[in-house]
Amino acid sequence: MHSFKQYLTELFDKPAPFKWKEKDDSFWRGTFNIGKNGFEVTANLLEEDVWDVSFARTDRGLWKYDASGDGDEIKVFSTVIAMIKEFVLKQKPLELDIAASKTDTDDASRVSLYKKLIKTQAGKFGYKLTKLDDTSETTYFSLKKK
Repeated sequence: MHSFKQYLTELFDKPAPFKWKEKDDSFWRGTFNIGKNGFEVTANLLEEDVWDVSFARTDRGLWKYDASGDGDEIKVFSTVIAMIKEFVLKQKPLELDIAASKTDTDDASRVSLYKKLIKTQAGKFGYKLTKLDDTSETTYFSLKKK
């Protein structure tokens, strides 16, 4: 019998296949598909050793920040986490900045989910949540190398 913590850990260990389209010293961009939806993850160098990490569903080249409604959230987050982990292990940034956009009626639950995922997953690859800024449109998370 697995503990609840083991169950949660295993839940995010099954990412979808993904492909990095660009990888250099200042920008990474990768894509993956789940069902009929395409997704993109990017990492942009903001300043020395500080990177902005973003992801969104894509629709005809446009980024969409709302939930797809297809019920594949676990697979999406598993894949995003796997991509961020691969980026971090290769690039070794000192700081990551991640934003949670508030675009629909599930704003509070989305930010809460991001906060929980960041707190539980970031430590697995050597980061800790150091700052949280909240505006009416976005919540910003800063993670620093432990």
